[in-house]
Amino acid sequence: MVGTGGLDIRTKVDFGRNWHLEESAFANASRFDYRLRASSRAVGMAEDPGYIFGLPLRPSREYVYPFGSRPLALDVPLSPGASQQVVRR
Repeated sequence: MVGTGGLDIRTKVDFGRNWHLEESAFANASRFDYRLRASSRAVGMAEDPGYIFGLPLRPSREYVYPFGSRPLALDVPLSPGASQQVVRR
């Protein structure tokens, strides 16, 4: 999530592992570029979700704006979010 807002969901779910980041953590959020900057504290900090019924829950593809995807390397740490590419600027 971007900013300090919260979720208004009336259920017993633990949202304690959600990341709250400022827009400055992203390459260019105002232009829908939500790739993380290399300086973001969230880079590489997502937990591997493991398996369920023998099937991997780890993403194998990442989102590419505006409506695409590309394969992900399976041997690199995950970052929170749908885009795993990090911007080095």
